Amino acid sequence: MSTTATRPTVQTNLANQIRRYSQMFNIDLNHIPESEYTVSKGGKARTIQSIVAEVVGLNKMVAEILKGNGAGPMPTDEQRAAFEAAFTTRAACQTAITDSAEALARVLESASDEDLAKSEMAPWGMPMTFLEWSNIAVVHVMYHDGQLNFIQSLNGDDQIHWMEG
Repeated sequence: MSTTATRPTVQTNLANQIRRYSQMFNIDLNHIPESEYTVSKGGKARTIQSIVAEVVGLNKMVAEILKGNGAGPMPTDEQRAAFEAAFTTRAACQTAITDSAEALARVLESASDEDLAKSEMAPWGMPMTFLEWSNIAVVHVMYHDGQLNFIQSLNGDDQIHWMEG
């Protein structure tokens, strides 16, 4: 048995984070009634449906960027609405979150250090390295999981569920 420690790579770390944080996101989805997925609290807050669509969309976009396919154009309001329409059930949301995170993780695991140093212009006009894109995708899941946590609390659930299943 080797006593040499394996040094983690940035790519492996990011891949593991996107998987872990997406799992935590999905656990939180388990604790919000499906009847709430299309509800806008106060008539102004984003719906879970909208939040899930944004997380899935960014995961997919970053995976395409890392593959060298570019960010592509920002979706129109009509395209965004059509994409969101699929996320009305827990199963649809969780499957899409898991699938998009796994696709991004696989691309990350195959990326070289040179790949992470490449740059891509964001649709909002800001140049970003592939490493920056990857970090944004990982943090983005947790950012929106915080929104799920807030919705949970509005529904009377103040527990942290991340260590479940």
